[in-house]
Amino acid sequence: MYCGKCGKPIADYSKNCPYCGQIVNHGMGGGVGGQYGAGPMKKISVDNIFSTLMYEKTPNVILEFSMWCTVCLVALLAMIAAILGRGNVTWIMLMIFSIGMGVLLAFRLKTIAMLYASILFEFVVSLIHFICFSKAEYNPSVSGLNISLFVLGLLVAVGLIVCSSIHFFTRYHLGSVCTILVLTATFLWILLHFCMYAIPCLGYRTILVNDVVRTLLNEDAYWLGTISLWMMYGINATLYVLFFWRKMDMGKSKILSLVGGAGNTAPAIRCVKGAYPGQVFYLQGKTFLIGSQPGMNLVLRDPYVSQKHCAIRFNSGTGFYEIYDNSSNGVYLSGGHSLQKGCYHSVKRGTVICIGSEAQQFQLM
Repeated sequence: MYCGKCGKPIADYSKNCPYCGQIVNHGMGGGVGGQYGAGPMKKISVDNIFSTLMYEKTPNVILEFSMWCTVCLVALLAMIAAILGRGNVTWIMLMIFSIGMGVLLAFRLKTIAMLYASILFEFVVSLIHFICFSKAEYNPSVSGLNISLFVLGLLVAVGLIVCSSIHFFTRYHLGSVCTILVLTATFLWILLHFCMYAIPCLGYRTILVNDVVRTLLNEDAYWLGTISLWMMYGINATLYVLFFWRKMDMGKSKILSLVGGAGNTAPAIRCVKGAYPGQVFYLQGKTFLIGSQPGMNLVLRDPYVSQKHCAIRFNSGTGFYEIYDNSSNGVYLSGGHSLQKGCYHSVKRGTVICIGSEAQQFQLM
């Protein structure tokens, strides 16, 4: 159970909170609500795609879930290819990478997933092609095309790794550059893959590469593994495009944020007027849920507050708060402007928002 005043975990049937000394009312059912009481409830976390779907059935969240399902399909295809291919190392590496990507997307760690894709996946793809080059015999008249594509793909992959690292670990924003690079790398790798592997498999065995490549990848699972590899190319490129073109909820767009002007103050909201005047509630890097029902991060017993009224998060990349209104009576800015329902809105620090009515006012710190 949790203290209704400070929100920290306390032992069941405690009479007082050991942190703030607040008297615990066991009959109130809860959390931050009631007379600063605490009930035998569990905090609900929305830090994974499944629980998020329960609270935010938005097109963005559904899109994230669809991408996760696609990654799981790639992992399944790669596993089948590895089995049919009698343990071929190429499909095993793809399966392991897909499982790792699926775990990151399941916990909505999109920034880490993108860095994972740009560094590890591009390295693995480059290594696979290099191995294939080292074992294949080339037609001297056309091998220059493959070599050129490989060198270009390698250079673009290195550029993607460098630019992604700069974007996610510094104050510089290179989202557009990263998107162009990942699209270019995807096109070059698929083109090279088709030239090296697919054309010989279609019967033109004297073009570009001989049958050593097919032997390396094992003919039994060749097309199944190839399809899964191309699907992963598409997933990585789609993730970058949707993320940086804001077609997907960005959340935290930095792994290490050094954005100037935001200060060192931890993201939090302070009650200006209402149930908890003067109290500060820290977001702690999560999506902060406000509503009247037990289980919210902040429970407001107010007739104008919906059960799942709104969600607040902090985007460390932009330095703005993002508010999602899911209520009947709305979320208002201090000037009376009402936020549109059903989507996230960027709101700057220092803004005072009203939850349902002017009786519940909170400042974004």
